[in-house]
Amino acid sequence: MSPYFLCLAPILGIAVHYLVLLPLIAGILLGLVLGFLGEHFRFLGQEILNRIDTEEKLQKVLKERTLLLREIQHRVKNNLNIIHSLIGLQSTQTSDRQSIDSLEELSRRIGSMAIVHDQFSESSYVGVLAMSDYIQALVIRILDSHDCEYVRVSYELDDDDAAISLSRATPLGLIINEIISNSIKHGITGINSPSIDIGMHRDGGIYVLTIRDNGTGFSVKDTARGLGLVLIESRRMVFPRSIDVWVYWQEEVSFMSEPVKEYGRIKLELVKKALITNNFEAYVAEDADSAGRIVLENIVPSLEGGVVSWGGSITLKECHIKRWFHESADWDVISVDEPGLDPDEKLNRRRQALLSDLYFLGTNAVTEDGILVNLDMIGNRVGALTFGPKKVVVLVGRNKICPDLFDAMERVRSYASPLNSMRLGLKNPCVKTASCQDCSSKQRICNNWSITEKSFPAGRTSVVLIDQDLGL
Repeated sequence: MSPYFLCLAPILGIAVHYLVLLPLIAGILLGLVLGFLGEHFRFLGQEILNRIDTEEKLQKVLKERTLLLREIQHRVKNNLNIIHSLIGLQSTQTSDRQSIDSLEELSRRIGSMAIVHDQFSESSYVGVLAMSDYIQALVIRILDSHDCEYVRVSYELDDDDAAISLSRATPLGLIINEIISNSIKHGITGINSPSIDIGMHRDGGIYVLTIRDNGTGFSVKDTARGLGLVLIESRRMVFPRSIDVWVYWQEEVSFMSEPVKEYGRIKLELVKKALITNNFEAYVAEDADSAGRIVLENIVPSLEGGVVSWGGSITLKECHIKRWFHESADWDVISVDEPGLDPDEKLNRRRQALLSDLYFLGTNAVTEDGILVNLDMIGNRVGALTFGPKKVVVLVGRNKICPDLFDAMERVRSYASPLNSMRLGLKNPCVKTASCQDCSSKQRICNNWSITEKSFPAGRTSVVLIDQDLGL
């Protein structure tokens, strides 16, 4: 026998042996793979079932919550209507004309609040209602309360999709009630074919409501400052500039009466108190120039100089304090808004600013309970507010004050962000729609939320509240 065969025989035997075992090995591997896939798909199927079950439970909870909210709105409406009726009964128990008129005015104001809850209880969406439907229903009720079916009312409401929340619908209803009531009592009395024109249109990120009549009007300057006029101006102050209300009188007047000014001062002092409770250092300034003086006379002297910088802020520009730091020998300025900076250098300076000794910024909103709310594109502002600079100063116009966190976030999305996109020339969808589209644009300005409930360490962040509309 050939020696070559003797050498190859063991090799051939091993090969035949493995050829016999190969199908067995392949079968075992296939079984393991199928077993793994089976277990995976069993787990995936269970996960899908769990998610479906969770979604059904959430839908059930949401439905129950919706029904509960509608029931609450309905009961509030009924309670207000009971109060409305009680006031009507009370007015029949007096013969004093002035008392009767006062009670009727109070009754109409309560009626304007009741219709808000009536509309909300029937709204297709929980928490919001169609503004155009609400305005028309409210006007009908006001005219009925004055027995003025003869007044022709025309509407020019451009945006049928405009929605309004409960926190804004109530003060808006009070404003409309006061204006139309004043128009009926003082404007169109004795006019043949009296008419009231109501218009609403969107101007950028603001809804503008106009109400005018064809009457002779009355002189607001020569008229006693009644509660109605004070309510009109004080209720306007609750809107974070997403709704603007223009009142067309026979003459150009200012409604900033002393009671309304005092109302604004009290509001700012209450927010200041809330900020201090939240460990912020807080001040109130009567205008932008006063805010600048507070910074330079009360805040800066407690520091030892060093490096100062700031984030993009229209309010800061209006306070005119940047120049002081540029001219000061004690402060080195990291200027992030210097003209002609290339993008890389601007980004590098923004990084350096996070380690500054003093940092200035505005805020998109502040709540009445002292919480700062911001939404940033790059994150340098909110980053500095949260951590980095030794001292942070936030300058806030009164137009940034919102009742609560929900309204603050809505203000940022529906007003500040679209207008800032327009101001910066960004090609985001909100530039055309004037409202947040939750876009995926590469130039999206809404990237980094910051909700600052407390200042840490206590006093690190100073907030200057300014009794003036400033910034966006």
